[in-house]
Amino acid sequence: MKPEATWSSRVPLGRDIRRIGQAGVRSALTIYRPSTRRGRFLLRLKVISLFIWGARRRMHTSLEMTRMMRKLSTDSAFLYQSSKMSRWIIGLYQSRRLVFVAKVGDEADSALASEADFLTRLQGGSDVFRVPELVSFEHENNSQVLITRAVPDDGPSLSRYDIASLVRELARLRITHGDLTPWNILGSEGQVWLIDWESASGTLAPGFDLIHHEVSVAALVTGASPRSVFLDLIEHGGVLRELLTSELSPAGPTATILHYITSIDWRRRDDRLRVFADALLELCESDE
Repeated sequence: MKPEATWSSRVPLGRDIRRIGQAGVRSALTIYRPSTRRGRFLLRLKVISLFIWGARRRMHTSLEMTRMMRKLSTDSAFLYQSSKMSRWIIGLYQSRRLVFVAKVGDEADSALASEADFLTRLQGGSDVFRVPELVSFEHENNSQVLITRAVPDDGPSLSRYDIASLVRELARLRITHGDLTPWNILGSEGQVWLIDWESASGTLAPGFDLIHHEVSVAALVTGASPRSVFLDLIEHGGVLRELLTSELSPAGPTATILHYITSIDWRRRDDRLRVFADALLELCESDE
């Protein structure tokens, strides 16, 4: 009797994968398990089709996939193409369990090198949060490949006090995460993990992360506009407003919000430029 071909078993679309690709994802595609000759052929065919579909990127994704899976002894993968055409995010599995997350970018992608640097600096450096273990960061085939160990996630529910604690800790470390959003805050058994450090900086105001988190929550959960989020922080922000008027942001909430608006990466949020411009005008008018 012919053994069952495992190539047709799709990697399950669990919460961990949804969270990895929730921000800025243009497409999400399943890669089959290459445990048979037919499966390996389908894996190659699928990746080649992705390469043709995204021909503008100058990366050998197929070669990188094969190399990573062999190196890490993984048997299946889940692939995302980010909104940046030159970036891929790959979840690598062993026995249907997510064990590694890889990011592949072209040689000119400075964000991956920056993320590798911050992950190295932050390993074991905080009692408030942890960061993924950096497995490797390599340059190969005109590409950069950053591999981290996957972190556990039970979908933490953090209060405003918890977010304030994270921001205070980042300020103590003199680091701004740069993309502090609900999908970049993971957690399990009381431990908080911060992932995706591509936008991290040592020069932004500490209040940047706090404001960015609230704007992201509004965009995904409450549907509130950035304008209403900003005004709420200024007028009724509670513990977060206190944080924006403390030693972390001595200039006050309005000045910190203006800093945020003028510092975010518009290349990633150009569709919201008009919304933020309107919010900026209203803030200036309300401050007169």
